[in-house]
Amino acid sequence: MESRSADLGQALRGSRLRIGLTQRKLAEQAGVSLRTVRHIEQGHVVRPRRNSIRRLADVLERHGESALTAPDSGIRIGVLGPLEVHRGNRVLPLGSLKQRSLFALLALQPNEVISREEIVDVLWADRPPNSCLSMVYSFASALRKIIEPNCAGGSAPVISRVGGGYQLQVEPALVDCSRFDEQVALAQGASRADAGRELFEQALDLWRGEVLADLPLTVQQHPVAVALAGRRVAAALAYADAVPTVDGAENAIDRLRLVAHHDPLHEGLHARLMVTLAAAGQRAAALRVFTDIWRRLGEELGIQPGEELLSAYRTVTGGKPAAPARP
Repeated sequence: MESRSADLGQALRGSRLRIGLTQRKLAEQAGVSLRTVRHIEQGHVVRPRRNSIRRLADVLERHGESALTAPDSGIRIGVLGPLEVHRGNRVLPLGSLKQRSLFALLALQPNEVISREEIVDVLWADRPPNSCLSMVYSFASALRKIIEPNCAGGSAPVISRVGGGYQLQVEPALVDCSRFDEQVALAQGASRADAGRELFEQALDLWRGEVLADLPLTVQQHPVAVALAGRRVAAALAYADAVPTVDGAENAIDRLRLVAHHDPLHEGLHARLMVTLAAAGQRAAALRVFTDIWRRLGEELGIQPGEELLSAYRTVTGGKPAAPARP
């Protein structure tokens, strides 16, 4: 039952985002409470009222969306944090570290063919065993037995050998990095500022930590993973720029803190965090952010804060900063 609730919530959220409605606007147009929409999307409602579902479906259909349907495979893949694969409400064990790393590499690039050479390089770096290709074949075969059984319908993920490589064939909506990119694109194209902000929030909230944080550095530092982390920062910057000076600042603080924590030397990100904290009335916290990044920049890079940070400081205080005290 929990699985069906989660799938219904995912379907509702996906349809709502595609038509560019906020949760509040959807609730207003459907004549249901904002709490109802939120709880359904979060999978917290085990048996939603039939009348509420009908009203929501009517609004979606008026905007060109088909009736609410959930993905039929029940598989959900997460790379925006530690690697996770769920079937319904059950976490699938993917086997050994190298087997998990292979799946992660495929999931980072869904529906793309990954060459055997790239796979070997990620799994063994410059010390592959003589049997590496046969081991990759064995890992892929084992993963098929875990991922593919009992997955009915065309949206079931499939691991295929294609030419000289392997491919994870999967509906993009089942992989969180694809949903992130889709929601950011919708946010950037939103015609209303409030819809854009909520879409950015939905995108940023998909992240559970750093990309594939539980896997070896050869996976975490793969160029696709690094680019994905960069898109997270870009989304956070755009989101911060879209947040009103006062209204919305409180909601933005935690999201910006999380991204800044994983990119501790990014001046633009910390500058926006400072301004957002000040807008929420947290001037002392904003100044701590400035002092902390100034110290990190000096200790790790040997540089002083740039104009973006200095401008944020002047916005917060109206003055020129004094150098932080040495520990």
